[in-house]
Amino acid sequence: MRRIVFTEKGKAELLDIDISDKMYAHTGDTIFTLVSTGTELARFSRDIEFPHEPGYAAVFKSEQDGNTYFCMGKHQERQFKGLNEVIPLPSGLEPEIALFARILAIPMYIAGIAFARPPEPCIIVGKGLLGSILKEYFNYLGYTVFLYRSGGDFKALTVPLAIDCTGDDTVLSRLCDSVSSHGEIILSGVPWKYQSNVELHKVMKDIFYKDIVIKSGWEWSGTIDTAMQNFKDSLDLLNTGHIDVNGMYDRAKPEECQEVYMKHLNRATTALTTIFDWRK
Repeated sequence: MRRIVFTEKGKAELLDIDISDKMYAHTGDTIFTLVSTGTELARFSRDIEFPHEPGYAAVFKSEQDGNTYFCMGKHQERQFKGLNEVIPLPSGLEPEIALFARILAIPMYIAGIAFARPPEPCIIVGKGLLGSILKEYFNYLGYTVFLYRSGGDFKALTVPLAIDCTGDDTVLSRLCDSVSSHGEIILSGVPWKYQSNVELHKVMKDIFYKDIVIKSGWEWSGTIDTAMQNFKDSLDLLNTGHIDVNGMYDRAKPEECQEVYMKHLNRATTALTTIFDWRK
């Protein structure tokens, strides 16, 4: 079976992998898998333990019942999943669009823990895949959304809610200036690496005197049951067409994996992510 593997820092290869004969509730050929341009790129470009088998979201057709399922799956040509690890696609939902349920579940989790309610304004920092999906979902909920790049100038705004999708500590410091008293900042971007020499004392003063609440937006802070329900709700919402992901992605064959990861790492593409097409 073919699987994409990070064999060393900055190197992705499509390799033939031996698999066990363990029985699963659902096995079948992969149709599409989605690249996480956050988590996967961080691991692709950092000194971690190799080899590493990346993956984020997959859609496959089950040999057991013939249905098409969404799952969290590796970039490989077959999926092997337990009964509680898959969600059937709603009738009419395109498989490649279904992949985005993995990302959309993050804004769903964040909306559930936020104090601010629509139509209150919020700042979202980070125009990558997560920030763009967050904007789509929070607009759908009725928030007044202001989306900025990491280096964007939002100091003129004062909002009760700010969400960082960058993991950049300089953004946290600047958001403390733009969040109102008793407001909140939700950290959705993983702080993968040290970014700057931001003065912690300044951030502490802002938190103390403005009574700012800072929360983790890590979707796995909740239970697996919550996550799976958010995946299901995301699939249903994507099927309505209210969340538009068209134009956010391009497609590639698994054989092009090295080129895919490098172009995203070097920001040599306007696509926010790539979908690997495993169809023969």
